[in-house]
Parts: sequence; C-alpha cells; structure tokens
Amino acid sequence: NKTQLFEATQSRSQQLEALNEISSQLSTEIADVDRLLDRIMRSAVDILKCEAGSLLLEDEESGDMIFRVALGPNADDLVGRRLPREEPSLANEALTRAESVIVNDAASDKRWFGEVIESDDEDEDEDETEAVPSTTFKSRALLTTPLLAQGQPIGVLQIINKKNGSPFTNEDATLLTTFAAQAAVAIQNARLYALQDERLIQRVAELEGLAAIDQSLNQTLELQQVAQVTLNWAIRQSKAKAGIIALIHQESDDENMLLISSSGYPEESMFSATVIGETVPAKVGIWGRVIRTATPSFTRNLKEDPDYIETFPGAVAQITVPIISASEVLGILMIESDNEADLTLLDMEFLTRLADHASPAIANSKLFGELSHQQKARADFVRFIAHELKTPMTSMKGYTDLLMRGVVGPLNEQQSNFLETIFNSVNRLEALVNDLRDIEAQDANQLKLDMGAIDFPPIVRECLRPLEQAFERKEQNVVLDFPEDLPQVWGDHQRLIQVMTNFITNGNKYTPVNGTVTIKAEEAVNIWDTEGVRRVLHVQIQDNGIGMSEDDLKRIFKEKYFRSDTARDTDEPGTGLGMVLTRGLILQHGGQVWVESEPGVGSTFHFTIPLADEILREAM
Repeated sequence: NKTQLFEATQSRSQQLEALNEISSQLSTEIADVDRLLDRIMRSAVDILKCEAGSLLLEDEESGDMIFRVALGPNADDLVGRRLPREEPSLANEALTRAESVIVNDAASDKRWFGEVIESDDEDEDEDETEAVPSTTFKSRALLTTPLLAQGQPIGVLQIINKKNGSPFTNEDATLLTTFAAQAAVAIQNARLYALQDERLIQRVAELEGLAAIDQSLNQTLELQQVAQVTLNWAIRQSKAKAGIIALIHQESDDENMLLISSSGYPEESMFSATVIGETVPAKVGIWGRVIRTATPSFTRNLKEDPDYIETFPGAVAQITVPIISASEVLGILMIESDNEADLTLLDMEFLTRLADHASPAIANSKLFGELSHQQKARADFVRFIAHELKTPMTSMKGYTDLLMRGVVGPLNEQQSNFLETIFNSVNRLEALVNDLRDIEAQDANQLKLDMGAIDFPPIVRECLRPLEQAFERKEQNVVLDFPEDLPQVWGDHQRLIQVMTNFITNGNKYTPVNGTVTIKAEEAVNIWDTEGVRRVLHVQIQDNGIGMSEDDLKRIFKEKYFRSDTARDTDEPGTGLGMVLTRGLILQHGGQVWVESEPGVGSTFHFTIPLADEILREAM
C-alpha cells in the first residue's frame, strides 16, 4: 500500500543520507585505525537499525579472519578471536564470493558458528570461548558483506538482527555493500597512514642510530671495535638472535673470510665468538652467494634455500648484506633468528644502509691495521739495525781513533786521510741510525722528553764545540747575537742540543766558503701561537747560503728523506730526516717552527720554545 511504500522510501532516504554523512566522516579517523574500525561498525549497525554486529579483518600472514570490533551481547568475548580461513563460515564465504551473504534463519544454517559466551569451567584457559547457544541473545538474521579494497578482500562486515524483527533484503545488502566499499578504502588509507607513520618513526630512530654509530666509529680505528659497534647496532635495531661480521681474507686468495665480530652463536658453531680472528670458508653458504653477487639476501625459510649452511641452531630467517667499499666487496654482515617474524624487509633495508654507512670506517680501520702492521715491522727493523750496527760502529770508531792518534805507529798523510774518511763515514752512519730510531719513536708517539728549566746560551756553545773544525775548513763566521742573561726555557737538554745541532749543521753545509751563520735569540710575546704560552724564546739561525725555492719550503719539514735540488747539487751528505725530526721535537716542546728563504740569498730558520716560568706558572 501507499503508506508502506512511502515509509520504506523515507526510511531508505534517511539511510542514504546517513550513509553519505558517515562516509564523509570516515576520513577524519585516518590517524587512528582502531577508532576508525569502531566507527565503521557502529555506523553499519545504526544505518540498518540492527541489534549487533562484527567487523573482521584478514590476517595478512595466515589468512585467518580476526574479530577486530564487535557490538552487542558477549561482544568482548569475540574481539581477538580467529576464524581459520579454511573452515566454513559466513565470513569466509562472503570473502570467497566477494559478495554479500544473507541468512534470515541463522539457527538452521551450518555456516553460522553460533553465539559466543564465556566458559564457566575454571580449569580451562580464562580466554577460551565456546560456540554454544546463548540464553540472553539469539542471532536470527545475518547480513555479511565483504570489505574489498581495489578488488582485494581485506575483511567483512556482519550485522545481526534488525531491531524491528524484519528479514534482511537485497536492498539492505546493496546499501551495506556501498558503505563497505567506502569503509574498505578508509581502512586501507588508515593502514597506509599508520605504516608511513611507523616507517617515519623507524627512519627517525634509524637516523638517530646512524648518528650514534658515527660517534662511536669516530672514536676508534681499531678494526674489531669498529666491527663490534656495527654488529651491536644491527642486532639492536632488528630482533635478530645472532650475527657476524666477516671480512675477506686476501692472503688466502679470497677463499676464506676472517671472522671479525660475532654475537649470539653457541660455542659449537663455526661462528662462535671463541673463533674471532680465525678464518672460515668464504665461497660457501648464503654468505658466499652474497659475496659473489654483491647483492643482499633475505631468506625467511632457510630450509628452502639450497645454499644454506646451519650456523645457528633452529634458525629459520637470515639477512646477509655485503660490505662494499670502492666497488669492492670487503666482507659480509649477517644476522639470523629462530623466529620467522623477527626479521623483515625493513630490517634488510636498514642493514644495507648500515653496511654502506660503516664500510668507510671498516675500510679505514683495515687500512689502519695494515699500516700499523707495516709501521711496527719498520720500527722492528730499525731497532734491529740500530742494535746490530751499534757494536761494530763503536769498534770501528774506537780503533780508527787509536790509529789516527798514532797509538800503533806513525801514519803517513795518505793513511791519515783514509782513516779520517772512515771515521767521518762511521759518524754519518751513526747519525743516520740515530735519526731513523728517533723518527720511528716520534711517529709512534714514543719519543720521551726529560723536561726541565734550562739555560739556552750554554746549549748553543755545546753545539758549536764539535762543529768548530767544520766551520774552520770553510772559513765561515759564526755570529752569536743574544744576551747571556736570557730567561730559562722549558725543555729537554739533550733534545734541544739535537735541534740546535741540526740547524747549525744545516747552515754550515749549505753556506759557501767565507759565509756567515748568525744565531739570534730573544725573549718575545708569543704572537705565533695564540693557543700557546704567553711568552717564549724566539730563536733564529740565519745563513747567507744557497737558499730554497717555494716548493722546497713547503716540503722541508713534512717529507721524510726530502732534499732540495740545490742541496743535492752540493757534495754535502744528508739523509733528509733532520728537519722532519727537528720539527717534531720543537712541537713536542710546545713551540713553533718555520723558515724564510730565497734562492741564492740564504735562509733563516725560526723556532720558539716556552719560557720555564710560563710553564711553571700554568702548572701552579
């Protein structure tokens, strides 16, 4: 009749109006998935004026349907319950058919799982539920509609019992399907929003982690410490149970890896921490494939990977990434877990970035280790040479001196010249060995100074005494331009003699016959080093010798064994170590050193040494 038709039309109009209003509101809940699901469920129940309802979402891993929201009697007992995908149910049928399923006589439909109430059996788990008839609520009619996002099922909406007792109709199904489509889009958007938010949080945590890693890595160049810092972060950021870092052992023709760091492996494992520093095969297992292809590997079912070799008992998931530097695979970073869910693609992405981030530090530490090994070998060699040459050089000098003094008989002029040549050569060899030994000690920060308050003028005279004959042979003048009452300096007596001897000898060698070497010293305000002490002794050694070019000036204090072309053109002997060693000694004293020179005019070497009273004042 017309009245019923009018009422039905008006009711449907109100439903559509409510549907439009609710649909527009769903987008406002995108930031909270749980709140959105609750609004969807309540809206579905309200639109069709029903007594109860449920919203189920598909578990992406198992495919099971999980009750996320339930309204009506016993609703709390439903939330969290699973419906296995393979078991017959109205929800699974709606998903399979991708269309609504109407049941207006639930009691006679085998697909209906029944009412859910709490079990009264205290011996059973308190969370266990039963599908048994409820004495307080009866499900008579059900409308189950799939939630489809881009054609793919993600869950179902199920509403129960119209309040007026009428059955569900196809028009009801159409209305709920329209609402479900909009709800599914809102759910997917909310999931994406949550995922992006999760990834943003993870990315921020990752960046904070990488910054912390940088700080840790910058504190050491020791390879094992660098590797352990990197591995600790890899395990901390993931849920891995064990992990290693291993580097290709080049001495074995890349057949083996050197285990640098290990965590979580039992003693019987080939990757146990007890074998750190030992080699393991590099061309087998998943790690061998990663090294060969320079490509990360993520395996969530290790039994299905033909390359897998068990290293962690019960492991089911493994991520292995290459450590690459300058397009060369240095080694691998690998983590494992006995729980498939512990490791994800996000973890692999993080490990790849972590390996890229740590590879320069690992490469530098590796080079530093090799350099340290070479430096140690060189230092050992120098110590060996110095020790082995000391006794014969002492004997040669002693016996040559005896012969030159005529202890065993008179010498003719030629014999005296030969002996003098031998004596001078032994002295140069002794000086070279001493310089080499000091340079090695200086490079290793093992050159010790015996510091104290020292008068400077006596040091100059002590240096000049053994050089008198050298100056006389070239008929050179030595000018001392400083007062005798100079304030004391703070230094090592023997090392300052070594410094002054190097400078004065240099002046003598490269100044022509009849030239002049001038030594100046004065107390001065320290304008050359703003971070040093306030007052210093400023010393100058000036000559009118061959001079140096701009290129020579840049290299003389920095390059071992460097000798300028003009110096090589002279017949004066030299090793090129003296100025490098001298600079290091002056810096160790807390002073500065520099040189001014012009080819053909001469050179002036400057250096400063802190005054003793300045050092003592700071100490107090």
